[in-house]
Amino acid sequence: MTRDERWPTFLTAVRHHTPVRSSLAIELYATDQELGALNLYAETTGAFTRDSVALALNLASHAAIALSSARREEQFDSAAYGALGAFHVSRHRRRAI
Repeated sequence: MTRDERWPTFLTAVRHHTPVRSSLAIELYATDQELGALNLYAETTGAFTRDSVALALNLASHAAIALSSARREEQFDSAAYGALGAFHVSRHRRRAI
């Protein structure tokens, strides 16, 4: 956390008020869709090795796939319920005529 110079005030506060000494942030994305981030923290300086970063990248890939699938399923369900609702309204209107 001493190597990142983008947020000096924030990092100073983190060092003084938390035991966090290392962090790893990995963007979660699928195709062209940003889904969030996987943020990992450690109390040891330099805690994230090449192997642990590779493992975190693998985990992030799986998490992104799961999130993307869940969002697609949610969108499909929403569209299906919307279509079903429109069908019921249309059917009800035909009966009323």
